[in-house]
Amino acid sequence: MSNSLELIHNRSDSDEEDPPSPKPPFRRMPSRLVSAPVKKVTKAEESKAEESKAEESKAEETKKIFKDSVKLDISKDDIGRFVGAKGANLRNYVTERTQKELNEPSRIRCSLEEKGDEVFANLKAQTEEAMDTMKKFLMKHNEAFMKKKKFAGQTRFVFKTSFEHCRIAKFIGTGGQNIRGLKDDIIEEDENLVEEKVHIQIREDSPIRMKNLRFGVIKTDSEKDEMVLITVTIKTNNREESWKISERLVRKHVEKMIQNHQTDEDPFEDGGW
Repeated sequence: MSNSLELIHNRSDSDEEDPPSPKPPFRRMPSRLVSAPVKKVTKAEESKAEESKAEESKAEETKKIFKDSVKLDISKDDIGRFVGAKGANLRNYVTERTQKELNEPSRIRCSLEEKGDEVFANLKAQTEEAMDTMKKFLMKHNEAFMKKKKFAGQTRFVFKTSFEHCRIAKFIGTGGQNIRGLKDDIIEEDENLVEEKVHIQIREDSPIRMKNLRFGVIKTDSEKDEMVLITVTIKTNNREESWKISERLVRKHVEKMIQNHQTDEDPFEDGGW
């Protein structure tokens, strides 16, 4: 027997060397989000941002150009007087009044153009408000101009005289025959008339506007308390001479009517013989 001792150790299954464990699958770790500090917006900054947006919106608005063409009632011969010397009438009655009424100033333009026998106003404005306002004042100027043109050179003479109201119809005459006779006399004798158009009116005395007329009193032999107003409307280039002629002829017709009335009176009205 050998002196050497051999240690025999039987390994159990548990004593066997464990195989290397499999590596766990690779997992990508989510990146860590770093949040930046939140900056608080002050009211002043909010207000400034709103103003900036408003300015941008306004800038977009100003890029628009509103255009329109408006037909006027004037003729080609009226353009000079409608516009005025160096555009004074358009400036005073249209563009300056438009600017005064606008909430904010706006660039506007108004020019006139002939198209055949018609006259148009070409309008340009930066805002719709400016365009509407300019149209309003343009049409007001157009209306005032046409009214003034209608009565240009027209003269009214008003004569007040003693005359019975019940005789007004007699003064006019059947179908206006007597009034027409007075018209014809004025046209025939007044060489200062610009046109052969005379308008005559008679009515009971009442308050009148003493504007754009000449007023006078015709005294007659009539002792009646009732008064009438006789208006003569003409176009003349010599107002003073036309006044004298009209006054004389109106007096002539009034006195003739009074005389005819006295002749027609009943001779027994005051007791007869």
